[in-house]
Amino acid sequence: MSWSTSILAIAVGILGVMNTMLMTVFERTHEIGILLAVGWRRQRVMLMVLCESALLGLLGGILGVMLGAAGLMIMETTPAIKGLLEPDLSPRLLITSVIIAVVVGLISGLYPAWRSSRLSPAVAIQS
Repeated sequence: MSWSTSILAIAVGILGVMNTMLMTVFERTHEIGILLAVGWRRQRVMLMVLCESALLGLLGGILGVMLGAAGLMIMETTPAIKGLLEPDLSPRLLITSVIIAVVVGLISGLYPAWRSSRLSPAVAIQS
């Protein structure tokens, strides 16, 4: 059950970050077109979008770990739950969680990065 929930959460995370990055690319089509027109290579545009996506995953992972740890500590002190919960807040688990969030961010950014790098500068500037 735990693995199923985790995999479902990762899938939802990938779709959510991908949607966010696609909207970012659509909103910045004009700017990306200008960057391509002034000489940015397509790989640089892809790297820009992927770095933004990874940063989004990193910040989301850190915030998620902090909120999860705080929620776990609150639940641990709740009288109805006290003694039924064995929290695992090891540094290894926390770091692994943040790394998974960054990987999710990178995977989610692949399609938006590819799409943004394939824009035609002339068409992008006109839109």
